[in-house]
Amino acid sequence: MTRLQLRDVAISLGGLVLAVAAGAAVSMHTTIALALCLLVVSLVALAVLGDAAFPWAIVIVAVAPWYPFIADLAGPPIVSQKVLCGVVAAAPLLPWLWSVAGSRRHIPRNGLALLYGILFVGFAVLIRDTTGSISAMVQTNVCGFLIGGLVFLLARRFGAASGWPAAGFAGFVALALMGLDAYAQSPGTRVGSFSGYPITYGGLVVGVLPLALVFATGRSRVLALGVAALTAIVLVVSQSRSS
Repeated sequence: MTRLQLRDVAISLGGLVLAVAAGAAVSMHTTIALALCLLVVSLVALAVLGDAAFPWAIVIVAVAPWYPFIADLAGPPIVSQKVLCGVVAAAPLLPWLWSVAGSRRHIPRNGLALLYGILFVGFAVLIRDTTGSISAMVQTNVCGFLIGGLVFLLARRFGAASGWPAAGFAGFVALALMGLDAYAQSPGTRVGSFSGYPITYGGLVVGVLPLALVFATGRSRVLALGVAALTAIVLVVSQSRSS
């Protein structure tokens, strides 16, 4: 049997095992099956996108409506807080691990990056001492401080910026559609608890706007003007103070 045939057999067996596991998960718990499907889709996406998976993962997690979209006050997230923190941490970490595992290029050592890493570990220890426990660090108001440094360190591996404009444009379109939908449902209400607080919506729109404009300008001037006009509209109707 050739190496190619062995690979095909291994893939077939893997698919069979995965199908059995998915069926068992569905019979026991729907949430487990959903998580398994998301894991498989994520792995396929990582394999297809390559290094471009890093910006796509960051943007998707950033713009996803984790909180109730229309509300007067910020409510609890739609998913469990621990699940939300886990997703935020996985967004930069999984593409990085995939890139390390599949890369054949030599990454030169960087003393400055090592210094950043040591400082970040010290920062994490200080947060641990302040919160009092490891479990207290898995909170939405603490997770961002920890993941911020992690994202910076991991992003140093992905030197090519080619994947960011397309990801930013997709994120901008998603935010605009969600904002317009919220306005259509309740014209007099601010975009309530999106990503925690109303002002975050406007901040995210402005955050992905430069990437969206770079992507649109590379296609046509009309598209770039449309992005700018749509930005003004969604910022006004959202009634976000960050506008």
